[in-house]
Amino acid sequence: MRRTLFSLLLRERDLLGWEAFCVHFAAIGRELARETGNRRLATASVGRTTFDRWSSGTWSGRPRGEAAQILERMLGYTVEELFSLTPDAGEPAAGLESVAARIGSRWPTSTLLLPAGGPAGIWEISGRQRLDGTSAAVHLLPVIRRGEEASVHGLDQDGLRDLERFLRPARRGFLVGVEEGRDDVVYVRDAAAARRPALPVASAAGPMSIPSAYLLDDLSYGILWALTQLDDGLLSDDQALDAEQTLLETYLSLPRSAPSQLLVNLSTIGSSWMGSAFCARHIQQELLDAREVPIFWTREQTGEEAACWLFFRHKLEYLRALERFHGATAQTVRVFCLPESAVAHSEKYERVLLLLAIALMERCGIRVRVVPKTEYSDVDGVALVPGQRAVVAN
Repeated sequence: MRRTLFSLLLRERDLLGWEAFCVHFAAIGRELARETGNRRLATASVGRTTFDRWSSGTWSGRPRGEAAQILERMLGYTVEELFSLTPDAGEPAAGLESVAARIGSRWPTSTLLLPAGGPAGIWEISGRQRLDGTSAAVHLLPVIRRGEEASVHGLDQDGLRDLERFLRPARRGFLVGVEEGRDDVVYVRDAAAARRPALPVASAAGPMSIPSAYLLDDLSYGILWALTQLDDGLLSDDQALDAEQTLLETYLSLPRSAPSQLLVNLSTIGSSWMGSAFCARHIQQELLDAREVPIFWTREQTGEEAACWLFFRHKLEYLRALERFHGATAQTVRVFCLPESAVAHSEKYERVLLLLAIALMERCGIRVRVVPKTEYSDVDGVALVPGQRAVVAN
């Protein structure tokens, strides 16, 4: 499909985002206003809807008045040239819009925004009840499956330059490979991995590839979905969490719970990490002299809640610390309350995360049991030493 020169110039000059475009548009408008004395040029603006229509690549109208003057100065072409279809414009891979739609329909917590139908955009990832949501840059690429790899193919020099510009910034980003002829088969690779070393325009090592094991399915999406949100949430609270950790020993020495006021100012994920770290230390401290094998009750009912077991290091250290209770005739037990309704209303990728957390516990020698009774859903997490004590973790 042929596209307008305007949409191609936006992609070439990294102006596909409405905000970036408006900055340049306003600056040129003020410059023209000083030169011509026409004050309306200094206040001219472009709304998001209008920009989306212009940048779609197929709009056949013509901007008028001050907007036309600014665009001609800004891009160096007449509006007739800018909004005429180019005869030989290189196109991004076909079906990118359908790929974005498929990903959004399969995983409702995921939205791919591709401005002007180009290959680069934003991947918005939203949480449900416990995760705050985040976003990452994304670049879609055509690939062909060859054995254990999906190799990028069909990129011309412009496409390679676009990819280099995408990989250059030090930010969170993903490369999404779309298998040729099958827009329902996609692979995901962290842009940071592809950035080391950055892809040259002409690579002597051959085409860049994505391991076929990185197929985007419920397993890989669930990990990507949880890990990016947890990581970005912790990074946003990094300074506060570092300062707060120095006070943990003080809290643990107190005879009663005394949560810091600082926890109120953390993100949902930051407060979850701090509370989880405190509870893990508290339980281990209270079980130091336990002689009986404890039984643990946990409140996690969804993959969103259970993901902390998979990605917080102190969780793994906590599980390993409990291995001292394991023996030839003894085994710790962790009980999950999983009402059928809670499982039925969770997405498949969330159930995968929950099962992975259970598998991790069993790998650490813990026997997992499940109670489906809804009336127990609000019982706090607790470590029970039969006949001795119950250590509450909330």
